[in-house]
Parts: sequence; C-alpha cells; structure tokens
Amino acid sequence: MEVAAADLPSGVTFAQDSYDAVRGADALVIATEWNEFRMLDLTRVKRAMRQPVVIDTRNIYDPATMAKAGFRTPASGAGVTSAAGGEGSTAAAVRAGMARPLGRQVRSGARRRQARGRAGNGETA
Repeated sequence: MEVAAADLPSGVTFAQDSYDAVRGADALVIATEWNEFRMLDLTRVKRAMRQPVVIDTRNIYDPATMAKAGFRTPASGAGVTSAAGGEGSTAAAVRAGMARPLGRQVRSGARRRQARGRAGNGETA
C-alpha cells in the first residue's frame, strides 16, 4: 500500500480489509470477482455500513439473498434487480427510489411518461 500511496492523490484512505473499507459507507460497489468479495459476512457488512446499499457490478450475489439480508441493490447492468428480487427497468428502480437517474435518457423517459399521464406502474395518473 505504501508504494501505491505515493502514486495516488492525498486523501485516499486505505483499509485493512473489506469490513474496514465499508465502515460508515453509504454504498458498497463490488467491481471485482475476487474470492475475498464472494465470501463476505453480509450481516457484518450491513452492520458496518451507514446505508445497506450494494451495487454488485459482477453479479456475484443473488438478489433475493441480498434483499433477505436487508440490502438494497440498485441498478447495475442491463437489467435491474429490485429489493424484492424482481426484474424490471432502470426507470422502475428510479421510481422505487432504488436508483437515481444518472443519464439524460432515464430522465427523458420519466418526463415522457409524465407527459403521457402514466404513473409508471401501469396505472393512470
């Protein structure tokens, strides 16, 4: 870590392990398939985090298992997994408060639905 610290901007914080890294975190982003991250104690992770949000970009955890453990799993990739474990669209996750619209396309889609008078859940507004 000392060698890497010399190449990184000041203010980068190093953690001793995965659990130290999530302490007080609002979200955990899993961007690797390393075995260390495949075998996390989810109860310990949730207890250490400020918000139980996991963005699993490698799809190493079952969404239903994560929901049962009390985690929210916002959109990552082509499909969106809801806290209930169902599949849906990114727009559905945004409406459910599980993801924020980051791109113009998502915001535009929401505006188009509002203009057409749809509530977004199959019901009329």
